[in-house]
Amino acid sequence: MTSGAKGLVVYKNNILLYLRDNKPGIPYPNMWDMPGGGREEGESFEETARREIKEEFGVRPINIKYIGSEYYSGREAWRFICFLDQEEYEKIKLGDEGKKYKFFTLDEISNLNLIQPLKNFINNNREILKSIIENGAEIEPEKFFLANIP
Repeated sequence: MTSGAKGLVVYKNNILLYLRDNKPGIPYPNMWDMPGGGREEGESFEETARREIKEEFGVRPINIKYIGSEYYSGREAWRFICFLDQEEYEKIKLGDEGKKYKFFTLDEISNLNLIQPLKNFINNNREILKSIIENGAEIEPEKFFLANIP
């Protein structure tokens, strides 16, 4: 089983996503996704999330919190939420993956062509995400609904 980590990157109540490349053979081409990828040998899941966000957006977030792990398509994906400060926000640039990036409100995300695991995650956790992102609620991993799909 391949494992990895993904980070929901937030700045001023908006979520940072990127539009995946439209190349033959890649999963979910031309769809919106959050940064993430496979864990390298010796890495913790948090280190994986930080590295992937750095590779995809040029910033290594300091404020990162674990929210749980999901299983889908034979993979384990640990989920994190990251809150950028102004300095980190100003360093954002598109890395080697994706066609573009953009910040969206939680409501705007509902209208995007999201990869299915992200769509499920957002739909299943909309209220708790809204509470955390917009109202500064405490992050309680046990309250998140995370998938367990073979």
